[in-house]
Amino acid sequence: MNFGQWMKEVDAILMAQVGLSSMDLRDRMWRDAFDDDALPLQAIMDLCGDPSDIGTFMDNELFG
Repeated sequence: MNFGQWMKEVDAILMAQVGLSSMDLRDRMWRDAFDDDALPLQAIMDLCGDPSDIGTFMDNELFG
């Protein structure tokens, strides 16, 4: 899987769980997570928080 495909998976997870894409969020080190062989969901959890907990996720995004 290349980085573009990996980011499509990241965005699909984000859209399904929080209704936002990676482009809607603050800048994150997505490429570093990809290079470290993180799975898309694990990268989201490490960089943004648990998307299934929308309150905490948005707190991290807004006040991070």
